[in-house]
Amino acid sequence: MIGIDLTKISRFDRINLDRLGNKLGQKLDDSISAAKTWACLEAITKAEQHKISPKNLKLIFERNRPPVVLDPNKTLSGEYVLSLTHEDGYVVAVAFRKN
Repeated sequence: MIGIDLTKISRFDRINLDRLGNKLGQKLDDSISAAKTWACLEAITKAEQHKISPKNLKLIFERNRPPVVLDPNKTLSGEYVLSLTHEDGYVVAVAFRKN
């Protein structure tokens, strides 16, 4: 399955990132990291076609590399490849289930 999400970075400017990070189980340093995290989690949820608990997943963002999703509790129905891009105040994430 494939899931895609588009989000506006500025929507996270006025959000308490510590509270959102705790809810998502991720560390959010700024609006761009929040938007990237949100878009990836939304794309994965859309690909899964059912609600998932983001606290069961760990997203890793390395510079100039695609994001990686770790699923230690086997919450997801398979392994995912993520693609992420951002430009002009928007972030787009694509999640593709490999198996």
